[in-house]
Amino acid sequence: MKSQTTRFCFLSAILVGAMLSQASAQQQFTAETLLKNSIQQIGPKHREVDNAIEAFKKGQFLECRNKLQAARKQDPQLPPDGILMSQLLYAANQAGLARAELERVVNEEPTDPEPYLLFAEIAFQQRRFSDSSLSFNKAARLTNDFTGNDFRKRNMVKRAYSGLAGIAESKQDWASAVKYLQPLLKASSGDVNTANRMARAVFKQDTNIGDSQGKEKEAYKLLESVYKTNPEKIRRPEITMGSMYQAEGKKDFSAKLMKRASTEDTGGLATQLTVARWALGSGDLALAQQCSDRALQIDKDSIEAKLVAGLTARYRKDYARARKILEAAHLQTPANLAAILQLAVVLVEGGEKDKRTALEYSRVANMIHPDMGTPAGREAAVTSAWIYYRQGRLNEAGLVLQKALAGGGVSSESSYYAAEIIHKSNPEIAKKLLTTALKGDGVFPARPDAEKLRQTLGG
Repeated sequence: MKSQTTRFCFLSAILVGAMLSQASAQQQFTAETLLKNSIQQIGPKHREVDNAIEAFKKGQFLECRNKLQAARKQDPQLPPDGILMSQLLYAANQAGLARAELERVVNEEPTDPEPYLLFAEIAFQQRRFSDSSLSFNKAARLTNDFTGNDFRKRNMVKRAYSGLAGIAESKQDWASAVKYLQPLLKASSGDVNTANRMARAVFKQDTNIGDSQGKEKEAYKLLESVYKTNPEKIRRPEITMGSMYQAEGKKDFSAKLMKRASTEDTGGLATQLTVARWALGSGDLALAQQCSDRALQIDKDSIEAKLVAGLTARYRKDYARARKILEAAHLQTPANLAAILQLAVVLVEGGEKDKRTALEYSRVANMIHPDMGTPAGREAAVTSAWIYYRQGRLNEAGLVLQKALAGGGVSSESSYYAAEIIHKSNPEIAKKLLTTALKGDGVFPARPDAEKLRQTLGG
């Protein structure tokens, strides 16, 4: 017999079937995506999981459960059906029903760690760290005794300790973060993400950051050892370490490491692009030019190299060079939004003919991304508003901008454009937009103009 909770779960689910079906379809779940943390190799015997997903999309929830149970009979290493059902329900924004499924698993299979992992991960996302810690610790204890599926066990161990490390990191308890990350790094020494987290936790424990000794030295050695395992794909240790120094306000140390990376890896496209972007944000236009030039020499067909080179030219106000590079990028990938928008804002700095061409490009971007509910749609719309503004068409600029900002947030550069457009008519909103634009180390050519406008407005 199904429990009362189960019957309530499915009766409630039927009432929201259409919504669940639409949301689940958007996720495009397959057996591979649903089982990726549980089964190492998906095969024909897991086809019933795909059938269960299709039943779920149609609102046939009892049928979905039956098929998941049948799939587990064919392969006992599958997680409980309630685990898989809960993932489908969470994806469909039905957290209450998903939790009911997990509670059922806890009652029916109390030694399975995964319900507690999911409880912990959700609590972590909601920043309920005490609840999250309790559930992660419970999951970790259960995982130690878990048998029957080594692949699933390894993934659950990783999730549990990674989560506990994440809580420690959020509390800046770096010693505890190291303790939880150590078993993960030991189990997978080539895991770049874990190694970077460990290096940061070690680095943060240093009591005198800036002397390149102690924990700083230990962190760097760790990054070096991971980099040597796969130098073709892993970011150079100087760049990761430089970013950590940058976050601590040690910009001289950061600059030294970034420059070393660029000179020691002159043939590395990723290195040159990363250092070029860093240099733009730090105001070192000479280094940015050097690295963006190298990037184009390494791969003249790289769109990323062209975009960074075009951005560098914009910083230097070399609009002729920027136009040439960005036109080439646009011709190579006509639908690339960044190329279109950068080209539009370059052209609007020219004469009347160029301004008209800029508007045509911005219209193309709006046709490709018409939905202002998406970040791309809003970026395209704000750029159109900026082009109108630079043409002196203030009413049109205001109307487009109003619709764009109603859709949600925009990038640092677009926030500045919006603030510039409305700073006379609505200075208070302009101040808020400038706060967004100047938050952190946002890289955009008009940052000095944004800072000047904020001073003018008294922000």
